Amino acid sequence: MPDVKKIITISEVKGIKVKELFFKTKHSITSDPSKNMNKFLCVNGMLEILTQEPLSSFVIRAGESFKALNKNVHAVKSYDGKPCRFMVIQTF
Repeated sequence: MPDVKKIITISEVKGIKVKELFFKTKHSITSDPSKNMNKFLCVNGMLEILTQEPLSSFVIRAGESFKALNKNVHAVKSYDGKPCRFMVIQTF
């Protein structure tokens, strides 16, 4: 993934996967609609989450989190064009 500086799988057990991602400047990732629920936790910088249903934009800062519901296509990107570090907790 050229958009991401680094991805670390922290834990993977039945039904839960936890990853830490480091974005370079101004990059993003789009999720596929699935049965997974993604919870984002911003560690450093600011993270913007864009959802399709409903069409919305949410910005979280270090220490804040956001839960994207099942089957809701969403994209995440660094908000202010600076590097961003965040965690994704997926349940399925």
